[in-house]
Amino acid sequence: MATKEYRHYDHLEPILNNINGEYVKLNEDDKRRNNMVLQEVLKEILREMKKNPLFNSLFRQEFYGGSYYDGLKVSKPNEYDLDLLLDLPVNACPIITASEMPGYVKVHLENSQNFSRKKGVTYPNFALKLLDENNYLSTTKVLGWMESVLTKALNEFEILSEKGSHIKKLQTSQGTYYLGVSKQGPAFTLKINGLFDSVVVKMDIDLVPCFAFKIQELPEDPYRQNKYHAFKDEFFVVPKKPKNQDYQPRYWRLSFQQQESILIKNKGKLKPAIRLLKRLRDSSFHRSIASYYIKTIFLWEILYVDPCFWNKSLSYVFMTMLKKYQKYLEDCDIPYFWNKENNLLCYLHRDTSKNILRTIIPIIKQLETSRDLKDISFRFAQFIPESMGPPDFWNEIEDLPPERKIYE
Repeated sequence: MATKEYRHYDHLEPILNNINGEYVKLNEDDKRRNNMVLQEVLKEILREMKKNPLFNSLFRQEFYGGSYYDGLKVSKPNEYDLDLLLDLPVNACPIITASEMPGYVKVHLENSQNFSRKKGVTYPNFALKLLDENNYLSTTKVLGWMESVLTKALNEFEILSEKGSHIKKLQTSQGTYYLGVSKQGPAFTLKINGLFDSVVVKMDIDLVPCFAFKIQELPEDPYRQNKYHAFKDEFFVVPKKPKNQDYQPRYWRLSFQQQESILIKNKGKLKPAIRLLKRLRDSSFHRSIASYYIKTIFLWEILYVDPCFWNKSLSYVFMTMLKKYQKYLEDCDIPYFWNKENNLLCYLHRDTSKNILRTIIPIIKQLETSRDLKDISFRFAQFIPESMGPPDFWNEIEDLPPERKIYE
């Protein structure tokens, strides 16, 4: 790579670093406080959930995944994704097979009647609670069962009536919290509003039931051939239905969160560039583009580029990936990293893709051609929520030597 090419965006560097540091990167005090609240609340809820014998038997641990724990969260640390990892007993003989939808599998229990976790302990209603009539693990039944377990656990806390809804009150040694719950897709979202050490805390925790399996249990298809499984020897299946497909309760989405966390680790400017692209996505109202789709673009790029690419300037990495984002939108195709036959944008209407491109292309064009820092700074103001006010880059920029203000 010629020096001139990767220094082409040097004039953007102070602006991007300022945005990343002041408006995108998470506040450390907020992170510490909210993590303590999360641990307090989760401990109490899981204690109540474990009173359900079947949940207590299946539950292994909580897995902290999603943008926050990958270091990709933008704005405030007030949303958390937690997988509740469940293990099916070996003697139930779970067999995983590929489904008709790439990226999704079916889980069949060959010996569902012999369901036991501990010697002498059986659960005769297991098949009715979690399996369909042919002993396939059912997403609808698992989610219904999980909802009942969580609801009963929350009902153990004090219930307050407010505007026709029931709010749960949880009192701990360090705080008082008011809890509500909503449901979207496979997640049960705990909405927390309270006081921790006299500081107001508002946060959402998404709880998703997942089943964990060993890599060796993957079906014989493209997944097994992927060398990145060597990083971690487990994968998860999530009760998330495919988009734009007839609903199939037997379809479970594959999840390789542990492997992805290893892949994006220690990659220089990769994470800051993802955060900036997500901020641009948010400020431009690209609601159809999930954070995972942006992350997937970067996962593919890890395969294609020299590892040294991620150690270039943030401005160069960001602009390169912004143009990659444009190309994927033009193709209306972001292949799932773990099975490229699954297009993550298969549901996206062409008109929607064109509308998103109408916001991206002018930004790229202006950043490619303009050397007016004031003009550029106003363009980057899109990254910043209105509540935070306009960007204040000029103190930093005016102190730079002339040759660093505009790259010739």
